[in-house]
Amino acid sequence: MLKIKKKETLSTDNYLLNKRHNARRRNKFTTHKHRIFLLALALGLLIITAVYFISPYSNVYSVAITGNHYFDDDFYEELSQVSDDSKYLLTIPVLVENRIKSDPLVESANVELLDNRVVKITVKEKEVVAYTYDSEPYLILKDGSKVAYDEKYLSILSYIPYLEGYSEDDLKIVIKGFEKLNAKMIDEISEIHRYPFSYDDKMMEVIMRDGNYVYLSYYALPLLNNYHAIVSELNHPEKVNCIYIDEMSNGAYTSACPFWEDEDKADASEDLEDETPASDEEATNE
Repeated sequence: MLKIKKKETLSTDNYLLNKRHNARRRNKFTTHKHRIFLLALALGLLIITAVYFISPYSNVYSVAITGNHYFDDDFYEELSQVSDDSKYLLTIPVLVENRIKSDPLVESANVELLDNRVVKITVKEKEVVAYTYDSEPYLILKDGSKVAYDEKYLSILSYIPYLEGYSEDDLKIVIKGFEKLNAKMIDEISEIHRYPFSYDDKMMEVIMRDGNYVYLSYYALPLLNNYHAIVSELNHPEKVNCIYIDEMSNGAYTSACPFWEDEDKADASEDLEDETPASDEEATNE
């Protein structure tokens, strides 16, 4: 009876060991099956992702830029590093905004990812009022700050006047005059030169892009906002006119251009120089 009990005990132990072994095998198989499934899923996703990014459907369809005045869309595409070749899902708005705002002439930028793979970039540019030269050319902003000129800013020169003849202290006063001058009128000015009169050393010569000349004190610059109304009252708007604006009376009138007198004097001087050699020759002959 004892031997029989021993055999029964051994059989029970073997059964339990086999059961545990089989359970481990099943667990290992289940674990491997999960791993294989996850690996297959990861591989499938990797293949799908690779195919997606290789295909043109992953690229940005178009870049819509709004708010720009001085610079064209190409300027901002290069600055933002976003174009039709960029990957739409890899375009991170905050990084693009920081790249755009790194330019000293950009005040703010906002980037949105729209449907149909469209990237919308909204910019606000700082207002530039003129450019001038010191030892190097630089741009003058409406807030009085300066930005060194760069070749990439070439297009902006068609919107702002060239400013010449002012010291640093005078320049600060002139810039204040621009504060109330609207941007559209600034676009219409070609050049501004210091042009003191005998009765007012604050006078300036403003050359408009339509060919007219305006003479006024830099304290009267805001009155240039009425330029088109003034021109509409001219007797001969098709001709070059010299317009004088008086800030004391807020009035304007046309008169002879001051450079006409300079030209007459120059012509008289040339006539005198032409006569001088003849006079010398006569003296020699005598």
